[in-house]
Amino acid sequence: MKPFLINLIRTSLLATVFDRAAAARNLHRIPCVVRLEKPRSLLRKTFSGERYAVQDLISAVQCEDASALDRGILFLNHILQRHIAIDIGVLCDILDYLCSALLIARFFQKNRTLHGLTLPKSWLARFIDIEGLSNKQTRRWEEYTTRLGLLLRWVYTGGQDASHLLFEKMDLSDHRLGRTRVIYFERICKNLCFYAQNSSSWRLKEDVVRMINAVSQHSQRPMTTRYTDAGDWPGMLKHGHLLTSSMNLSAFKIRYLQYTQTEEIATLLKSAHIAMLSSDSVYADEPSRQRPFSKSTRGAPDGPREHNSPMHDPSSRAENDSDDESDNPQMEFTEQERNAARIISVAYRKYLARKAADKDTVTVMRQRTLNEYKAKSEGMTWSNLTYRQLFRLAVPRLLMSTELLKDHLHGAKAHTKTKLRNVKHEELEDVQGELDEVSRLFKEACSLHKGLVPIAQIHKTCDLDELKGRARRVEALQNRVEDSEKTKYSLPWRVDIQDAMALLQGVSSASV
Repeated sequence: MKPFLINLIRTSLLATVFDRAAAARNLHRIPCVVRLEKPRSLLRKTFSGERYAVQDLISAVQCEDASALDRGILFLNHILQRHIAIDIGVLCDILDYLCSALLIARFFQKNRTLHGLTLPKSWLARFIDIEGLSNKQTRRWEEYTTRLGLLLRWVYTGGQDASHLLFEKMDLSDHRLGRTRVIYFERICKNLCFYAQNSSSWRLKEDVVRMINAVSQHSQRPMTTRYTDAGDWPGMLKHGHLLTSSMNLSAFKIRYLQYTQTEEIATLLKSAHIAMLSSDSVYADEPSRQRPFSKSTRGAPDGPREHNSPMHDPSSRAENDSDDESDNPQMEFTEQERNAARIISVAYRKYLARKAADKDTVTVMRQRTLNEYKAKSEGMTWSNLTYRQLFRLAVPRLLMSTELLKDHLHGAKAHTKTKLRNVKHEELEDVQGELDEVSRLFKEACSLHKGLVPIAQIHKTCDLDELKGRARRVEALQNRVEDSEKTKYSLPWRVDIQDAMALLQGVSSASV
């Protein structure tokens, strides 16, 4: 359990940095995500049954669904509530990711700009598609801090309460990790302070102060930290190096970023190399997407403020300060030059989308089929809600697989016919048998495809047993096709059949 969840979180966060589009396509197919025997400790209770918390994590990291960030909060609270063993550094990484994503989403929902947002550079730099967060739900915004007060107490006091918080080969209950606990305690406090500072709720700021001040009351040996010594909100802003109106920006390595489009932020943060990691596929799933441009902020401090980590090396301070000074002069561009750059940028993104779509037609087809079935399900009457979910998730994958099998077998049939015309006399019988077999497989693929279309009778009766039977026939057909061709590689859509089978095996025919 311990390495499984820790490694999954680390891998998922890294995957979204190196190739977000590939992560969106593949993370939910990892065997531990669709496994049938799920650890009981990772099953989260809901009104409609139990939900696998790992799927909430993957949804939050992929950030494709509208409810992705809310599900991330549910995952976080479940981990803390059930005392599930997790590395403290990995947990802080998830906290920083959720905090920055929620703040960006809420800022865009309010005024379609990041004006007034203060975030550390490393947090902001990981988000390539900043405006893509604008449609994410933040209904559970206030639940983010629900259990962080307990987390602060566990880290601050140590003891058995912190035994599930791991650090390398030890856990935070070890008395030798006192300084380590101070570091992570201050990191969590910093996260909470950024969350509260970027909120318009003064009550949230008071709650954060109360949580931080309360931890020393539960410890027999209070530790000295910048945040517990601060006492009140202004003091925590100062000790946490967050911005206040009376502070000197350069003294705390904080600067304003003036931007015209959100795509410019990565360059202004000198983190364009992070965006380049996903440049070949970041827009692959949205070939026709046009991004709105935010209003120009030139001439006013109307961009997001960058906050570099206060834990910087003093020996490099002079070098960093000189870099900041060299960044202050900004090159001015004419409106004509900005328009030209915008046109080139849009054209290049479209080219990348077309290039990626040409390379991966299965992905494009999958997304189109899933969207089609999701839209169809809204206008249908369902006597079985479980079947409705399968209609939206499993059935389109099965239908797409049968359609691709049809196309594949049609090509194989044409190739075999050509081979039959040119074959030698002594091989004629073997090739004719091969053609008969391909023809039978093609007819079976056509029959299965017809039985899975949206208007098929099986969907009207919500016959779950019949659907499972047809899914097994699709899987058997896939196996026969691959065996007949005697190739050592699986056909690309086998993962969709496996996903559909996992979904079907996870439900019982009596589910309603």
